[in-house]
Amino acid sequence: MSSKNVSGPVPFRQLGKSIIINNISPRICTYSCVYCHLDKPPKIIMYRCVFHDSNTLVEETKIKLINAQANNESIEYLTIVSDGEPTLDVKLGLLIDRLRPLGIKIAVITNSSLLHRADVQYALGKADLVSFKIDTLDEKTWRKINRPHNIIKFDVMLDGICSFAKKFTGQIVTETMLIKGLNDDMIDIEKTADFIRGINCATAYLSIPTQPPVEKWVEPPEEQTLKQAYQVFDNRGINTEYLIPDSAPAMGVVKA
Repeated sequence: MSSKNVSGPVPFRQLGKSIIINNISPRICTYSCVYCHLDKPPKIIMYRCVFHDSNTLVEETKIKLINAQANNESIEYLTIVSDGEPTLDVKLGLLIDRLRPLGIKIAVITNSSLLHRADVQYALGKADLVSFKIDTLDEKTWRKINRPHNIIKFDVMLDGICSFAKKFTGQIVTETMLIKGLNDDMIDIEKTADFIRGINCATAYLSIPTQPPVEKWVEPPEEQTLKQAYQVFDNRGINTEYLIPDSAPAMGVVKA
């Protein structure tokens, strides 16, 4: 039995070997990021709805786990991540509840845009690990990079991240995508690092575009800039790692 919505095992540098659960339809998001790896921009929405039957997703996940066990593969996480924004799924909390009896830790990778909503915080609170996207602390830069739905208010989103982080009993990690000429100046990076330091994340990951982006003008920062960004985060006592494939041109060899 094959599935378009459950795949793996897939090695994640930040999570280990994972079964990937895509809980929403393709190209549905709250953002239209300039570095998105999809070949065309997604449909931008803000309303939460049902995309897939959670029982079906759970059964497909069980099959993946059985196959992994047969191949002596150890699965560290069931990771809910989409070609879009997984918190748009109004049944996200129910999906996590139904995955829980499988006995594997559950992670959700989100762009953070809906964290101001109580129902989204409640759903994410059921996970063991939540990964936030935090690319910048400058609103104008955020609009240039992430191109959010026009209803999203930047300050409200940041407040949502902070309020969730205070209550969440699981592990938080962050990912910051650095883009040449947009968010790679040290003032921007320092503000981002200061914010991330305040939310008690276990690890902050710095990444660069390595897949062909939807906007062809998008480029990674200079190697020296990436090293400096690492130092900015590290100097603030943040556990910081690069999230860069070894095969990435030039940047793949960067070391802290």
